[in-house]
Amino acid sequence: MTVQVGTILLFATLIVAMSLYQATAIPTQNAEVEFRHNERIHGQMQDVRNAVIRTGATGAGQRTSVTLGTQYPSRMFFINPPPTSGTLQTADLGALGVENRHCTRARNG
Repeated sequence: MTVQVGTILLFATLIVAMSLYQATAIPTQNAEVEFRHNERIHGQMQDVRNAVIRTGATGAGQRTSVTLGTQYPSRMFFINPPPTSGTLQTADLGALGVENRHCTRARNG
């Protein structure tokens, strides 16, 4: 009887420890993954901006890629958020014209 009680207490302690890890450590690890993804996206969106500017200057279209969604590391006994999904797309809105593009610099004084 003592062995069964000890086994049940040991198992309960293991479950509580795993629950605490899931509630505290996993969200912190996922926040780090999301932060790195956010930094990567900032760089990729800068590439998109630069491609738009170059396309406007040269008239030749360019391709750039943006990684949508975060890939969380797989964990054997713990749960991750569901995979993220989304789309980023452009649409052909026709010709764009700019008229009277005169640039002046304000003078101090």
